[in-house]
Amino acid sequence: MASFEGEPARWFAVEDPVKLVAAVLRERIREACRALPVAKLLAELPKLVRSAPREGVLADLADNGMVVDRIELNSAQLAEGKLAAAFAAAQHEAVELQLKDDQAARRLASQQVRDGIDQQEHALTRLAHQRMSETSKAELSDQHQIELHKLELAAEREQAELERRNQREREAVE
Repeated sequence: MASFEGEPARWFAVEDPVKLVAAVLRERIREACRALPVAKLLAELPKLVRSAPREGVLADLADNGMVVDRIELNSAQLAEGKLAAAFAAAQHEAVELQLKDDQAARRLASQQVRDGIDQQEHALTRLAHQRMSETSKAELSDQHQIELHKLELAAEREQAELERRNQREREAVE
């Protein structure tokens, strides 16, 4: 975004003020880009262009009184064909590697989730077997107690029967 400050005569004194603003901005952006290493140029260019008005690089165009407060970057390209092709290939490879890394990370996360689920299933199965084992032990203990009680009752009946028989025999002998 640009706005006009100052005398209107300065703005209208230029044959094509928009062309002048564009030329000045282009030159100042090129100058700022020359400070960047070529390897970082394409990656840093959008950030550099957007932040330029805030950093004072492009803010004031004293030639015609224009003030630039915001710049939108629609596209950026290298004029040198071989260099542009090299950057495109490098960017393509970087994107491809990033996609592979993302896919590997998703696979790893999925494997970790499945491993966690398997651990939980194993723990639940182990608890179920443990409960069944404890239930079986309790049932066996109960059955043992019942059988023991039956034997005790049978022994008591036999004892009582034996005592009655002995009592009858004593009474018969007497």
